[in-house]
Amino acid sequence: MGSDEIRKNDLVSLLNYRFSGSPVKGVEIGVLHGDLSLYLLENYNFEHLYGIDPYLDDDQRYQEVLFKMRYWIKKGKFTLIKAKSQDVHNFFEDESLDFVFIDGDHSYEGTLSDLNLYISKVVKGGLYVAHDWKWNAFPGIILAGLEFLSKNEDLFDPLLSNEELEKLGLNFKQAGNHEDKLYIHKQKNAVWPMWWRSKKL
Repeated sequence: MGSDEIRKNDLVSLLNYRFSGSPVKGVEIGVLHGDLSLYLLENYNFEHLYGIDPYLDDDQRYQEVLFKMRYWIKKGKFTLIKAKSQDVHNFFEDESLDFVFIDGDHSYEGTLSDLNLYISKVVKGGLYVAHDWKWNAFPGIILAGLEFLSKNEDLFDPLLSNEELEKLGLNFKQAGNHEDKLYIHKQKNAVWPMWWRSKKL
């Protein structure tokens, strides 16, 4: 199984762990080709999934994703929003989303903005997930993530131990030198690790 397949599979496992197959509403910030959106809809019970991507100067890719997702759009399960995530956060009411996946602007400023703008949109008990926790590739993501979590720790559940994560069958661990902040993919299995926390009930 390649790294991308591992990421998709582990994200579905995380959804099953947190929501036990119950239908969810979610947002993916940074859709690109739509591969993750398609996988999620095919492998988990979504009431609705929103994809947000500005597709700047790339209308062809936007049209290709609309075509790829046409089945789910027709079923009323998927909406693709062609916009910057910072411009449409008010489209979502507070505590209206079970799941947010952040993989958009990879700069420090863009990542921190998304983290700050969308946390209020997540329900109590919901999942906050972000991609590409890799220092030598995207240091801004790590700096923004740590800053956000340091200021908002009281919003999240206490961390499970690595032993508890293992028993749950989740391919994540507490993150290296930041054990008190987040869960991260086990490095041996993920080239581009995800990190996540769950919001307090």
